[in-house]
Amino acid sequence: MEAYDDHTAKLTIDGSTYNGVFLKEWNEATSSNVMTFTAVSKEGISIWGSHVSTMENRFF
Repeated sequence: MEAYDDHTAKLTIDGSTYNGVFLKEWNEATSSNVMTFTAVSKEGISIWGSHVSTMENRFF
């Protein structure tokens, strides 16, 4: 990952490059802000993700 500033970055995954942003967003399940990201390649392929807390000692 190559960070451009506080929120934007370039990620390279399996040889493909994605440009995107990192943001804190509200997670309803944990009632907290979590780090998330979304990015797109020049071919138009999108990726996204968010932080997931460990599931140890949690029951759903």
